[in-house]
Amino acid sequence: LVRPLSRLAGISTALAGVGFLVVAFTRLDCPSGAAGCGLGGRFAISGATEITHWTATTVSTVLLIAGIALTGLALVRHGRTIAGVGSWAAAAGTTAAFVAMGGPSPGDVQRLGVLLATGWLAGAAIASLSRQARVGPPTRARTQSRERPEGT
Repeated sequence: LVRPLSRLAGISTALAGVGFLVVAFTRLDCPSGAAGCGLGGRFAISGATEITHWTATTVSTVLLIAGIALTGLALVRHGRTIAGVGSWAAAAGTTAAFVAMGGPSPGDVQRLGVLLATGWLAGAAIASLSRQARVGPPTRARTQSRERPEGT
């Protein structure tokens, strides 16, 4: 979805998706429910499943936030300032939510971060699909013409 704007953002977002599949397949049995495994010392990270889950969650979240922020940068560079700033706001909000995990209700904060990131992904998908409906699917020539000015 974002590759036509930024190859690095596309790679980062795709790797995050693969990482989140690893997260899904290494679910943990948390004492306070699925969203209760946040920070704050609720359980010890030990064993292959816990380490894999925690590492995949952390790395994938960082990659997704980077993909969102890099897409924002590409949007601003392409003159789509409102969409770019919205992407940066989504990246900042997602970061703040995941950094704030812990405390009395980590599940609520975690869900807020997931909601922001998922909302951004849904918005990116809708924008991409609506653009394709107007101008047709991206072609290699059209993508390259956006990346390099004519005559270079």
